[in-house]
Amino acid sequence: MLTARTDEIDVVLGLDAGADDYLTKPFSLLELLSRVRAHLRRGGGSGSEQPTVVGPLRLDPRSRRVTVDGAEVALRPKEFDLLAVLVRNAGEALTRDRLMADVWDENWSGSTKTLDMHVLALRRKLAAAGLPGDPIHTLRGYGYRYESAGAQPPHSRPG
Repeated sequence: MLTARTDEIDVVLGLDAGADDYLTKPFSLLELLSRVRAHLRRGGGSGSEQPTVVGPLRLDPRSRRVTVDGAEVALRPKEFDLLAVLVRNAGEALTRDRLMADVWDENWSGSTKTLDMHVLALRRKLAAAGLPGDPIHTLRGYGYRYESAGAQPPHSRPG
């Protein structure tokens, strides 16, 4: 999203509406190109990523689908990206900075409140889909960890 609106609420609303990034005017061409390269690195792989399964949750990066016990969970683009990072690193404590860099951009200059809002949205959607417990654990002063109760460590499954 390219805009002249710089208030935190505008950034949060833009990202929550599905924007992959938020850049304000005036902007530098070098920054724009850097952000495009970062997005291509995150989403432009060869398509060879296999689905990851943690307990009843299945995340398929090729189709960008998440299911809980076979029922699809509708996620916004950044919600999917955040969940993908958490699930791929299930059981690991991930810092807020790492999550912001992996999901948004290493040059993100907005508030990290957007991370908290996306985690909250994920928790609500996963609970509504019937995922037992709250698999996203808050690590106060550090970040988050994805852990599904009674689940085996994450593994990939062919198609």
